[in-house]
Amino acid sequence: YSFYGEVKGLVFQENGKLTGWQAGTAWTFDPAAGEMLHTTQIYSGTILAVSPLGDLLAATSPYRVSLWDAQSGELRQTLEGELPIPYIPYQLEDKISQGYLGATFSRDGTRLVAVGTGGANVYDTRDGTRLLDIPAQVVYEAELSLDNQWLLMAPYDFWNSTGIYDVHTGKLVFLFPGLPGSYLECKFSPDNRWVGVVARENQRDQFQLWDFASHTLLQSMDFGEEIALHSLAFSQDARLAALGQADGQILLVDLSTLQVVTTLTGHRGAVERLAFSPDGRYLASGGQDGTIRVWGVP
Repeated sequence: YSFYGEVKGLVFQENGKLTGWQAGTAWTFDPAAGEMLHTTQIYSGTILAVSPLGDLLAATSPYRVSLWDAQSGELRQTLEGELPIPYIPYQLEDKISQGYLGATFSRDGTRLVAVGTGGANVYDTRDGTRLLDIPAQVVYEAELSLDNQWLLMAPYDFWNSTGIYDVHTGKLVFLFPGLPGSYLECKFSPDNRWVGVVARENQRDQFQLWDFASHTLLQSMDFGEEIALHSLAFSQDARLAALGQADGQILLVDLSTLQVVTTLTGHRGAVERLAFSPDGRYLASGGQDGTIRVWGVP
């Protein structure tokens, strides 16, 4: 599927349908049939996330977050509170754009975490209340564990604060020690056994696999300067990890051996988004080339 402009997000719904989106438009596909099923447009704001239940879109405009009907594109409600205005030191002024920059829904759709300048806000999507604020200078992306207990995020500042936070209290419960200087992406495995981290140090990328229970580094893969990683996803059975590269290739990695088992080629540009289907049959990828591709998983 080809579109104009970079694909901003991908999510597989619980029923196996795939939704991808750009700024103001979301598309829903049947990956098995290879058909586009539905197009949804919102009249204001920028889409940040789509619920895995397929019922809601979260969008920003840019200092408030609103929920929209994912089928009709109608505004449901504007969530409580505004984005705080953070103190941004002069060293970061040219690197930070004020506003909400990303969001993630819980798998059951009851929670939304919206992130940006000022930190992270946790919402109850059922009544629109803001449950918690976690302050930071800026956060670009966040990841919720399947049990809605833990939040994985990497605030962008001068301190190494990539870690796991308690969603209910906002407290940092684990700080990843010794991470390379520039975080790129981190994800929970679906079974909460592992945390995957993609980071960059001295122009070299690294994929790290951490044990969630013991907070210890299990294994890591180092890549040369010519290989830049942009995205990460775990298969639902936590057997494989997909790593999207700047050159358009996708590596499928066996997590038991940390060996590359398959290389997928087709994108013309960086692979920015990856998502495995709930049944493990498909991997969806979205790139800077404006295409969404669906691959069979070996």
